[in-house]
Amino acid sequence: MIDRKIRAFSPVPGAWTRIKSHDKRIKIFKSKIILDNNFSGNSNKCGFVTDNLTVKCGKGSLQIIELQPEGKGKMNANDFLNGFKKRDFFFE
Repeated sequence: MIDRKIRAFSPVPGAWTRIKSHDKRIKIFKSKIILDNNFSGNSNKCGFVTDNLTVKCGKGSLQIIELQPEGKGKMNANDFLNGFKKRDFFFE
């Protein structure tokens, strides 16, 4: 359902989220559903994000491919992770 919303709302008005403990929004443009139930992250909590920007969701996972942090330009997941210092974080 989240992947469908991202595709439906891209590029305008856009699907967005926040990183817990940060004030800025992140607009998501492209994502990919990961059906494998073996989540490779350290947490089973929904919203946990792994090193390759895969987010734990209800029954599966969603890999973020293209996004735009508030106040920045559109970028791919690797560029975002290279500039983001914290490795373990949660999306709201």
